[in-house]
Amino acid sequence: MHATAKKNPFYALSMIFLMVAMSLSQASGILLEDEGRERGTTQISQASESMYLFDTGTRHDSVNAMAYSPVGDLVVGGSMCALYELPDSPETCSVTIDEAVISTDAYASAYILTMDPSGVPKDIQMFNSDGGDRVDSIVFAQNGDMLVAGSACWLQDSACTLTGFGISLPAVDEGGDAWIARLGPGGEALWSLMIGSKGFDSIHSVAESPDGSIYITGTFCQGISLLCKIPIGDQLHQSEGGADVMIAKLSPDGDVLWSKSFGSGSTDTDMWNSWYSLSQKGLVATPDGGVLISGWACENWNANCQMTIETGYVVYNHNPYILKYDSNGTIERLTTMNGDGADFVQAMVPVDDSRVLIAGNHYSSTLYAGSLSVYNSG
Repeated sequence: MHATAKKNPFYALSMIFLMVAMSLSQASGILLEDEGRERGTTQISQASESMYLFDTGTRHDSVNAMAYSPVGDLVVGGSMCALYELPDSPETCSVTIDEAVISTDAYASAYILTMDPSGVPKDIQMFNSDGGDRVDSIVFAQNGDMLVAGSACWLQDSACTLTGFGISLPAVDEGGDAWIARLGPGGEALWSLMIGSKGFDSIHSVAESPDGSIYITGTFCQGISLLCKIPIGDQLHQSEGGADVMIAKLSPDGDVLWSKSFGSGSTDTDMWNSWYSLSQKGLVATPDGGVLISGWACENWNANCQMTIETGYVVYNHNPYILKYDSNGTIERLTTMNGDGADFVQAMVPVDDSRVLIAGNHYSSTLYAGSLSVYNSG
């Protein structure tokens, strides 16, 4: 959790908002679903059908991502065997899966755990750099391949290398670099990519376009105030100060087709560089080949902060936004929500071809989203 007092749940009650955005593939703009519209009701059982405790003892473990495989298995990922800092000497950490003991001496390994439809663990595999690694996104492509992404080497220098599933990715720079890999049906890496700056970088969201191309988004240069850059393909992106937003489109084979970045002089849509995952934003590929990206601007809220995405597209203060790019990386529109405090979009998922569901929390006394508003009771 972010350490500032205004974001601590013991100091402020944050209201959760849940909204449906419509007309996402049309050029007329995003409309939030009207409150008076008649809705159908779906009954959802809250009773647990199965539960699995993942625990490596005195170390820290997290689940940061999950997805269903084409055969119905549940695949989850995150970090395991983490400590607050690198140990003076290697310490063995173990977990038992299907009566098999899996051990590692690495610090904060990234893992992928597969469970059958009834919740019984089948297999666990790890990515290791011995410098702090994480899985933040898991997506299954249309052909069944697994796309997995996250961050690596956040407590090591540029001599760090991420390995696992047949990949070997040397760190680009110190401070934690972002990575993505495409794994075939046998678990082998078909290709992999590492990008990095001098700050903390992570790919936290991945989406596949209908034509098989891949969109990725994340944060870069977190923890660095100025003079921080990240190369993505043949483009070099300059941070505006603090953590900034990056988005790129890759071919099915992992080649960078285009990339963009934007930010304010403050931190924007950041990830906390530890083993747990907070503020998981969202990325949705649209049927027209474009993409939606959501997040927020200006972490240290003040009335003078603004995040300029491109000329004419600006997010002010600590406001959430939804941004639409076409397939060539041209902005089609920008929708923002606003209030008098710090407000967040924490997740975005597709509902159907024309709507997405977004959720988050707000500290504003009233959060405005188009003609709708949500009141904070205290």
